[in-house]
Amino acid sequence: MNLEALAAAMAEPDPSSLGAGERLRARFGADDAAWALTQAALRRRGLMKFARASEMLFTSDGVEQATRDSVRRWRAERFREAGVGEVWDLGCGIGADAMAFAEAGIRVHAVDADEATARVAAFNLALVGGAAASVGL
Repeated sequence: MNLEALAAAMAEPDPSSLGAGERLRARFGADDAAWALTQAALRRRGLMKFARASEMLFTSDGVEQATRDSVRRWRAERFREAGVGEVWDLGCGIGADAMAFAEAGIRVHAVDADEATARVAAFNLALVGGAAASVGL
């Protein structure tokens, strides 16, 4: 995960363009450029669902399947009002729901079966001061 490459990709007007790919490959190498350009495109798609999309990391499935801000915050608030103090988010995906629980002051244990997805969730949870995500079946 090269956050400098991601910042450069986010500065590109069209991260899917040939020129963007050439510029990033020249500066960061092929693997980092591909990752960063993919994240830039996913972040732009995520803007429709997440106020903090420009700070988050995504997987392709995660940006599609994650709960929108308004719904996840509503759900977390209902849990908080019911006195729930701790939640296990099994199959946490990119951590969107876990983020809302953490923001509501609920202790969160985020778990995903896929290691790469759990790393994305951990990054996103760190944005809200939430717990780390772990890998589990």
